[in-house]
Amino acid sequence: MENSRHTLIKAMQSKDPAFDGRFFIGVKTTGIYCRPVCPARTPKPENVDFYKSASAAAHAGFRPCLRCRPECTPGNAAWMGTSSSVSRALKLITSTIHQDLSIKDLSLQLGMSDRHLRRLFSQHLGASPMSVIKTVRLHFALRLIRDSSLSMADTAFASGFKSIRSFNDTFKKRYGKSPLALRKNRQTQKEAHFTIHLFYHKPFHWDKIYKFLSFRRIPGVESCENGKYKRTIKVGDQTGMFEVRHLPDKQALELKIHFIDHTKLLLITEKVKSLFDLNAPACDIDDYLLNKSGLKKYTGMLSGIRVPGSWDFFELAMRAVIGQQISVKGATTILGRIADQLGEKVRGFNGLTRAFPSADQLCDADLTGIGLTRSRMDTILSLANCIREGKLDTSPYADPGQLKKDLLVIKGIGNWTAQYIIMRTVKYPDAFPEADLGLLKAVSLGTSSSDKKQLKHLSESWKPWRSYAAMYLWSTL
Repeated sequence: MENSRHTLIKAMQSKDPAFDGRFFIGVKTTGIYCRPVCPARTPKPENVDFYKSASAAAHAGFRPCLRCRPECTPGNAAWMGTSSSVSRALKLITSTIHQDLSIKDLSLQLGMSDRHLRRLFSQHLGASPMSVIKTVRLHFALRLIRDSSLSMADTAFASGFKSIRSFNDTFKKRYGKSPLALRKNRQTQKEAHFTIHLFYHKPFHWDKIYKFLSFRRIPGVESCENGKYKRTIKVGDQTGMFEVRHLPDKQALELKIHFIDHTKLLLITEKVKSLFDLNAPACDIDDYLLNKSGLKKYTGMLSGIRVPGSWDFFELAMRAVIGQQISVKGATTILGRIADQLGEKVRGFNGLTRAFPSADQLCDADLTGIGLTRSRMDTILSLANCIREGKLDTSPYADPGQLKKDLLVIKGIGNWTAQYIIMRTVKYPDAFPEADLGLLKAVSLGTSSSDKKQLKHLSESWKPWRSYAAMYLWSTL
């Protein structure tokens, strides 16, 4: 462990929430692994081992605690700014949990050797990629068992298990109990929706991210009313909807998903977590940035700000292209027209009537009369065709450096647009559109070339969290 054993013991004894997710405690006398905030009696230091991840503890033979529920630990990728490869690999695992990819398959998609992938996982997570995959499946299954009324068969397949037998065997091996024995409410039913709580680490500035999304909501596709964010979604050939509201007392977001195909629940859940940036190590980012030159005066006022993600790559990329030289409100109006004219109709979602069109749907579309200039229409059509032809990796685990290069090849997409896209789609924490007029204004600079160079120089000290620095500055305007 990077921290000394003495420090970890002190953190365990204090039950400080700041350490939740940073390490896990394997209790040798019980064979159980816990979070640092576990309400159970604190074990003696000589009876515990410490692990970097839940996967590492499970691989060492410990089973998850049923009281502190490690499967509910808020994401806390404290290494995210220094190991984008691990972050990309975890996104790939959750996106392909039903595909049974081998380590070789994973490493090939990430553009590295399987040996290097294993080394990175060992260094940052203390576990092998296969151990992580097994833990992801187990944890998501347990959340569905405890928090939903899905049937056991639906729960098994939604979590990536290939058979009911392997599902039952895994739970009996890990918990010594059948899956059904772990369910609080024994009644199960077929559902087209389910509710789950997504926990986060404080600080979390809900008002800022809610207002950010509300100001940019696409009519007919998104809504923000009474503190709830709702939007239509399309996964594969199926449409659905989800809604999110803040539960500050539980330090969580309540997510309600209305979608028929249960095998997509993990994918949808992870995309929502990315949309609200729940895995960000917010305390570390705040401590690092709010003492830096140009940001010190915002200490306290901006604590807990996150970088909003996106539901769909193409939708976000279109927003960036359309909004290059017009207001946010103007861009949102145009996106609403596109959704209304070209998006698939949906029903039964309280005013949400359209799913935003895909790149395939727009490749041959006529965009005249929507309010776009000819150059913007050409850029959007080029973008759509690049996606259809596979020239752009639009997955959440895409390499941000390569994605930026590929975007810049498209006529009409410059550095500002590319930086904004990789900031919000693949959640690159160090994206920074230094020529942005709002950023220049926020640090009291003009728009000359020398001012832009000065902002770029100032931002060097904000690495590797410049995406968050940008959100801090935009939030002051």
